[in-house]
Amino acid sequence: MLRIKKIFKSEKGSALLVALGTMLILTVLSIGMVTVAQNDMGLSGKEKKSTQALHVAEAGIDKALWQLRVEGEINPTSFEVSTSLGTATVTASQDAVETYKWTVTSSGEVDGGTKRVIKVGVFNISYWDMVIASESLTASGGGMHGTSSVHGAFYVRGDLELTGTSEVTGGPLFVKDGELHLTSAGASVGTVDNPIVLYLEEGYSGHTSNIHYSSLSYNPPNINFPTLNQGELQSLETDAKNQSVDNREGYYTEVIADESSSYSRKYSGVSSGYYKVVDTNTTVATPLGSGSTNMTISSSTPSFGDPGGTSPRDDFAWNLSTKTLTVKGTVFVDGDVTIDTAIEYEGNGAIVANGDIHIHDDVLAADTFPTVSCLGFVSVGSMYICTPGPNTTTTPNVEAALFALQKVEVESNMCIKGALLTRNLEFAHPNGHLFTVSDLHGNLPEAMPGKNQSFTVVSGWHEGKP
Repeated sequence: MLRIKKIFKSEKGSALLVALGTMLILTVLSIGMVTVAQNDMGLSGKEKKSTQALHVAEAGIDKALWQLRVEGEINPTSFEVSTSLGTATVTASQDAVETYKWTVTSSGEVDGGTKRVIKVGVFNISYWDMVIASESLTASGGGMHGTSSVHGAFYVRGDLELTGTSEVTGGPLFVKDGELHLTSAGASVGTVDNPIVLYLEEGYSGHTSNIHYSSLSYNPPNINFPTLNQGELQSLETDAKNQSVDNREGYYTEVIADESSSYSRKYSGVSSGYYKVVDTNTTVATPLGSGSTNMTISSSTPSFGDPGGTSPRDDFAWNLSTKTLTVKGTVFVDGDVTIDTAIEYEGNGAIVANGDIHIHDDVLAADTFPTVSCLGFVSVGSMYICTPGPNTTTTPNVEAALFALQKVEVESNMCIKGALLTRNLEFAHPNGHLFTVSDLHGNLPEAMPGKNQSFTVVSGWHEGKP
């Protein structure tokens, strides 16, 4: 009996030890689970703050991109963006040579000091820093020939063919929905010393040794060509009407109105009652391009507007003796516009034609182009440019911002400085030279379509060290 008790006693002791051991294991496991849960909660909190810091950094990038799209630059180049989550500190730098390239760095910081840093490369060009042929470049079967040249950013939709000694320099060059082809050993794109950036959807062929590029992408951006529909044209005519209320520097100063049916300083074709509206009424004809009240500036066009000595006081004036045309703000013509004599112009403004525009002689700024004097031509139809030669490849015959909804034909040996936007660009003469001007987009007249438009490509997105 005593032996059985001892055994029983021994089993109870063993059970107690097992129970204690189990409890110890459960306790250790519980402590471990609590510790893991606490660590997970800590990691979750850190991950949340890290994600928030990333979103704050992205907000800084978004603000910089917005400035580029709307203003064409990032100024100042360092700024902060405050959000409900934290603050982004943004710095931007512009490439000294390829000024359309920017590097933007944004550091997002949230409460507790958690930071994330984003760095991106940005390619941004204003429409008015370019020559654009948004649907085709048709010149004599599809290209540029003779000594024709484009110096600056150039966008073409469809095949671009270069023959003779034609060239494209400066860049970048975009060929969307087509191929770049050099048919002649004298044609070239870029130079050995100054290669350009290429965006070619279908590549290049022909005399490829004459194609010099610093980088090549096969993914050119898709540009939405600026629109000019019936409503927008009507709005431009309304602007011209509203700027004519006092008939004396109406766009810039407030003076006592002197508008009347007997007003005599206006262009002879004005019968609308508003001296900056060359029309018989103030309603745009339908459809686009069907206007019939034409305007011609020639050596036989009598002076109009108040010249005010050497500086005309009216927003729209012509001084025949000096052949100086003043355009400030918007002048609307419900028909064709013809420039049939060499002119100098002053002021910042645009002539909008509900018809075609014919430029048959030199059109040059009286003062520094485009920062002091800048003239724009806007046509809902086609524009034909035929200035008398000879000229050099760099001395301008035309200094202006040119927009034609349908087509621009370069019809003579000439040099154009400024920018040119059209659906179809035709080099009908083998010696046309186009130069973009970097200061133009910041000095454009208000009436120019696409004035505040640009396209932006973001590349090289990566994170940096906080």
